[in-house]
Amino acid sequence: MARNTKGGWIGYLAVAWAYVGFFGLIGAAIVRIWGYVQPLRTYDWRPFEWMVLAVTLLGMLYAEGWKGFYLKLAPRFAARARFLRSNPTILRVLLAPFFCVGYFYAPRKRKIASYALTFGIILLVILVRKLDQPWRGIIDAGVVVGLGFGLASMAWTGLRLCLDPTWNPDPEVPTSPESSEH
Repeated sequence: MARNTKGGWIGYLAVAWAYVGFFGLIGAAIVRIWGYVQPLRTYDWRPFEWMVLAVTLLGMLYAEGWKGFYLKLAPRFAARARFLRSNPTILRVLLAPFFCVGYFYAPRKRKIASYALTFGIILLVILVRKLDQPWRGIIDAGVVVGLGFGLASMAWTGLRLCLDPTWNPDPEVPTSPESSEH
């Protein structure tokens, strides 16, 4: 597929905003969550708790980092960023991080999945907040590992977006001309 850069400098600015905005949101979450992991350093661990920590870290690395980010979100985000670069509109540029996640100008199935995942994460955050240590810290440690790997995969796919014009994951944008931004 040939490079389409008809969006000009606005398109490139929108892509930069998409990545900076997304990294800012996830980075801020990691910093906040890290505060709940810190008390684990002085916790008197039992073998069962160590085992739960190890399983949680590996599970979140796999489920959140590898399957969620690396295999799904990061390639789609990069593909939508490439689409955004060539097809900027005022709404897409202003809300570039949210456009690239798939909250709007996406097929119905993608929008439903993006919103459902977001609300599911919010519900889990509310539930995890009610846990005592070490359980809250253990889950939060897994989240930090998963999000950290996720950001690394986002950086990798963003770099790949810039360096490999033949890499072409599906941006999941509507194909019909009458599709709207909603």
